Amino acid sequence: MLFLLASLWAEGGSGTGWTLNPPLRSEGHYGAAVDLTIFRLHIAGVSSLVGRFNFLTTILVGKGNLTLENLVLFV
Repeated sequence: MLFLLASLWAEGGSGTGWTLNPPLRSEGHYGAAVDLTIFRLHIAGVSSLVGRFNFLTTILVGKGNLTLENLVLFV
């Protein structure tokens, strides 16, 4: 959230639009705001991977004596 707010306030915003692609023309916004937006997307991807590993680890550790074939469909 900190990088989201920083990218909104730095240099008048990132100016990337709804696709979050950095501007390719020199007239567009560039600099720290776009860098913070890209870094924010990387942090969101890493947090998604960490959440996935946490979910899988919880399932494998907490399954007790069940085999993987006997677990419910959600797992």
